[in-house]
Parts: sequence; structure tokens; C-alpha cells
Amino acid sequence: MRKDSIFLSIFLFFLFLTISVNKSLAEKYPSLDVPEDILLHVKEAASSQSPYSGNHSVKQAVDGSMESANWHVPGVHHVEGEFVFEVPETIHYIIFSGANFNEIAVSAMSGSSWKDLGKFDISGSRMIRFKKPLQKVRKIRLTVDYPEGSSPSFTVREISFYKRVESALNRKLLKVFKDTSCSSINPRCTLTDLKALPEFLQMIAKKIKSGDYEDKEFRIASYKAYSHPEFAAKVRNINALNKFDNPTGIVAEKGDEILVFVGPTHGEDIGLASVSPAGIESSSYPLNEGVNKIRINRSGLLYVMYHTDISTPKKPITVHIPVGSGIVNGYFDVTRHTDKDWKRMISNAPHSMFDIVGRNSMMILHTKYLKDYSPDSITKSVRVWDESVKAMWKIMGFDKYPQPHNNRQLGVSVEGGAHMFATWYYCGYSIGDQGNTLKNEVLAPGVLQGNRLWGIGHEIGHCYQHPFNWRSMSESSNNFFAQLILDQVTNAINGNEQASDMENPCKYLLSEAVKGMPFHDLNGWAKWGFAQYSFYLYFHKLGINPEFYPRLFESLRRKPLSRQAYEVSEAHLALYERICNISRTDFTDDFEIFNWFVPIDRKGHQYGDYSFKMTEEMARASKARIAAKRYPKPKFRIAFLHQHGKTVNLWGQNLHGSQLNGYWTKYKQNAKLSPSVSASKKDNMIIVRNGENAAAFCVVTNGKVVGYYDRQKFDVSGVEWNDTSKVYAIPIQTAEPYKLIYAAGRS
Repeated sequence: MRKDSIFLSIFLFFLFLTISVNKSLAEKYPSLDVPEDILLHVKEAASSQSPYSGNHSVKQAVDGSMESANWHVPGVHHVEGEFVFEVPETIHYIIFSGANFNEIAVSAMSGSSWKDLGKFDISGSRMIRFKKPLQKVRKIRLTVDYPEGSSPSFTVREISFYKRVESALNRKLLKVFKDTSCSSINPRCTLTDLKALPEFLQMIAKKIKSGDYEDKEFRIASYKAYSHPEFAAKVRNINALNKFDNPTGIVAEKGDEILVFVGPTHGEDIGLASVSPAGIESSSYPLNEGVNKIRINRSGLLYVMYHTDISTPKKPITVHIPVGSGIVNGYFDVTRHTDKDWKRMISNAPHSMFDIVGRNSMMILHTKYLKDYSPDSITKSVRVWDESVKAMWKIMGFDKYPQPHNNRQLGVSVEGGAHMFATWYYCGYSIGDQGNTLKNEVLAPGVLQGNRLWGIGHEIGHCYQHPFNWRSMSESSNNFFAQLILDQVTNAINGNEQASDMENPCKYLLSEAVKGMPFHDLNGWAKWGFAQYSFYLYFHKLGINPEFYPRLFESLRRKPLSRQAYEVSEAHLALYERICNISRTDFTDDFEIFNWFVPIDRKGHQYGDYSFKMTEEMARASKARIAAKRYPKPKFRIAFLHQHGKTVNLWGQNLHGSQLNGYWTKYKQNAKLSPSVSASKKDNMIIVRNGENAAAFCVVTNGKVVGYYDRQKFDVSGVEWNDTSKVYAIPIQTAEPYKLIYAAGRS
């Protein structure tokens, strides 16, 4: 063909596009005939581990229904299922809908012998895509094994085996579009090339060329690679992070047939997930380069599932969900949208849920309550969520000890369940209270009032507490993270210290410790005040060693406190030793005050049964190991160090406003006891004068401490008191001895 003929053809092509786009955008979208992948029929399914013959048997997993009962096998560490096909089949991929396991072994029978195909990680996509399709398969055997000591509960809603059907359409696309995402026009395309395509693709080409493609921001997008959600769980010893980092802003209904055009995948596996609001359950669909037709089996928001090893750079993948496929709901991305965009988006969002994407966090929340409680702005809320997660990641040393994972922390509003809860992949926030939880404890400005950020911190803390947690501490150690973000986020944003002004947790511990109770039996809520948070205050807040917690967490990741979950005494003593060894400081005296070494023989249950049996010999050996290191004592007495200048309740209401001793700023000032500190007794009240610089006060009767007090006026009617009783002011500095300020025998 002559050069001028080529130019004429190209000119006519673009003229055709220009004229065509003048048609009404309300035109009915023509259909596109794309062959669907074939769902293979399973003739027989059997499992010797399944105790059920009816509901919840293995047959429920291949009945083709997402509404029927699931295949469920509780309490069994080895689960095996065998699936027989009508005729020998070719299998390209397997989908596991509603699976609660992350690794599965596969064997296939072709002919008369079994072939072990290995173990597959399905954590992100819930599917296995074979690099080479399995040929002439008569049977498939699937096996899931759980480690000893775990509490297994195998569940899968549906297992689907598919044969892929190739389409000749993909080759034709490249004459009109630059690549198979159909997102930009090939400049060498001719009118003949265009007319060779089905009518639907001609329409898409016209819209793209005109620049008048409705909702293009969400229908055509470039999606980045994310690490497998379980990768961080393995290398950080935390809960698995977000699976849904790549929202499309499109929603589809069950039964819809949608088209998805996928550009070059660079050898990576990707998929699409439809996610329902109820329990954030999802269905997965594989995506291949070119044109994909998908039949949606679960109504919900759509997400691109692009999970891979990101230790080396990965290229983004362009995905195009064209007009006529799904409905645009939109999503908010703080890196490219403003509050003005938010106001427009949320007011027009048609779906019941809406995605909000931050830098470190992501929320999927009910649209109704976003419209009710945050109709005009969202950026301040995103700032709170992002900075909260960032503070937790920083204290755990994620920046100092990098690993190749980039998933966000996910939060989801749910219709049922507890007020708030944590699980793998996300934290849930109930709307069972007409959305008040979202209004007051998730969204700004409510979440920034008083101590309300505590709830988010407590739940996300469950996701990150594992390195320094053991059974019996599970509802305590996570509070470290709650208090951390009150200090670093709420206080910082509000410009004051009011958020952290909660009841002094050490006050509760000290009041019980003097009774000789072992640490395990002290106030459950308050244990974090000493076991975790005191060391943050000492090393980080006072600036003594800001590298302490990142180093401690890295040490705990490399060498966990204990390899066993049931017997917790090993972890209990190991934390004491690890803190001393990492900081090269002997904190034994402070641990003694809280009865860390008091022998105990107790059985209990907290997210699993446990035994706590610590003998005098075990405690003595642990202390001896630290004593042998000859570490120096800490500069300050941290048993009395706290950040609770006023006692307030969770909602920020000031209950009494008395200034407490031991407040961290006094430690920061290295405040010394006044030479004139003294005390008097009136009835049962001790009144201290000039004692504001004391870490605390104590009453000693018959040579034994019977009470600790964090204020300069306190009631001693509840402790043993006789002529031997004395009151001491306790200096902040460990080098200074207790000072006698009142003696009963002298009054």
C-alpha cells in the first residue's frame, strides 16, 4: 500500500471517530460475545475427615451454590478431600470461595497414578492458577494440614475447577488499541481495523479517542503490586494485613456478566474480587491479558487482586472495566483527592459501602453513615487513621528493619458482631448502634475528642501485639498501642496532653501488688501500664533510648519469647530478661514491685486454654541470669512513671482533676525531692506537704509495704496501720533512698 493511502486511511479512521462520538452518550451499549471459562462438573466428592454426611460435608463445597452450607471440619489437623470428574479434564485453575486456610497441597490423577503437584499459597487470591494446565485429570486430591498446638477449624464455601477458553479477539484488539487493556488508541489504526472489531469495542474506541469517556478515572486505572497479605504476618509476627488495597470504585450485582480488559501482566497472576459487606466475604475471579467475561456470584464492590513478591520492583497493570459493566461507586484516595472531591463523591455514591484509601490505612465504611456524619470532609479522619498506623509501625521498627511488604491496615464497618473487633485482614466496627461507633470513635472530629481513639488503637493493637503477648495478656498488651496513639496522634493533633489523661493503670496494679498477688492476678486491664507502656515512657518519652522498642520488637521477631502457646511461664520470664538484655539495664527492682516473680500455678482460658506454672526456682534462675550480666540500674524508678496527669473517663469528662505524682514531665525534669517534704495525719487521711516531686508515696507497717499512693492526700483506712506504720516519699531517682516523712509512733 502506498504511503499516501495509509495516511488517508488513518485520517478517515479518526474522522469516523470524531463524527461517531456526537451520538448521545445515553446510547445502549451493544453486547460483546466472549467465550466464558468452563466450570467443570464434579461427579463425586469424598473426605474421610468430614464427620458429616449431610450439611457441612465435602459435597457442599461442589454443589455450585454460594448460599448452601459450607464444607466445615472442626478440630481436625489433617483434612483431605478427593474430587472425581465425569471425564478426564483439562484444569487451568481452582477457586476456593470462603476458604479460611492459606496453604493447600494438591495431587492429580491422570491415568492410574497420583502426581504430587506441591503446596500452594492461596492467601491473597483464594485461587490456584497452574502455570501449565493439568491435562486429562480424572481426580484431584486437596489436603490442608494445621500445625500441632493450633485450634483448627477448616472451612470453605465452594471449590470450583475451571477450564479456560481462549478467545481470538485479543489479536484483533492490538490493531486498534495500544495494548489489551483497550485504554488508548494505536496511532496506526485504520478504519478497516476498527470496523473489524465487534460493535462494542468500536464504541469503546470512539469514547477513548474523543476524551469523553464517562467515569474514566475509575473504569480505566493502573494498579500497583502489593505483597501477599500473609507475608507481613510471617516476617513481622502480626496479623495478616489488607487484601483489598486495589479498589476499582465499581460495584456489581450477583448474576451480572461483566467485561474486564487487562493490559500486559508482565508474567504476574492477577484476579478480581467481589466483596460483600456482610463479614467482608469475597469471591475471586482470575484475570488474563485481554478480554475477560466474568459472571459475578457475589454482589459487592470490586477489587483488583495483584499480590506478589515485591522485593524487586514490579510494574503496574492496567485494568479496564468498560461502560456497561457494573456501576461506578467511586472511592476516595487521599493522595489525589480533596475534601471537595469527597463531598461530590459521597453524595453521589449509590452503593451501601464506600472505600477510603489512605497512605497506611484503608477503610470500607457504610455510605449512609458517611453521608450522615462526614458529608463535607474526610481528610482529617484519614490523617488520624494514617498517623495511628504509622506510629505503630514506627515503634515496631518497620522503618528501621524493612521488609518487602506494603499492605495497608484495613478497617470495615459491619452490621453485626461486637462493638469493635480485630481479626485477620481487618478490624471491624459495628453499626448496630445506629452508626454512633463510627461517629464517635472512627470519624473525625468525634474520634479526636477525649480518649475516643483508644478503641481503634485497642483493636489494631490486637493485630500487632503478638511479639510481646501470651495467653492471659491478650486483652492487656494490645493497650500499649492504644495509649501510644493517644500520645502520638490525638495529643499531637489537638496540641495538648488531655487524650492520655486516663486512670493511672499502675495505681490499680500497686494497690493489688501489696497484697502479694502474682502479676498474673493483678487488674487485667491495667497490666499494660507496667509490662509494656512504662518502658515506652522511660526510653522514648524521656528520650533515654528512642531505639529501644524497635530493637526489642526486632529481637522478638527473630527469637520469640516462647515457641509454645499453652504454658506461658516461659514467655512471662523471657520478657523480663529480653527487656533487660536489649536495654542493657537491670530493671529487676521494678519487676519485683509488681510481683513479677511471685510463684504461681494456675490454669485459665483466654483465646485458648493455658497453664501458668512458675516456681520459685524458675524465678530465681531468671533473676540470676540478669544479675550475672552486671547491668546498671535504671536512672529512674519506672514502677511509678506514668502519663496520666488527670483521671478522666473514656469520653473525656473530667472526674476529679487531681494532679498525680509520678507524671512523666517530672521525670523529664529530673525533679528532686524537696528537702522540706513532710506529712501529717488527720483521722485516716495522710496530707503531704511539698511532695509534688515524689514519684509516689508508700506506707510501711511491720516492715512491709502495705500501700502505694500517687497523690499528696490519701486515705489509709484500707491498709494495716499501727504504731509501727511509717510513710515514705519515694524519689524519682533510683540513686536516692526513700525518705521518711511520717512515723505513727512519733505522732
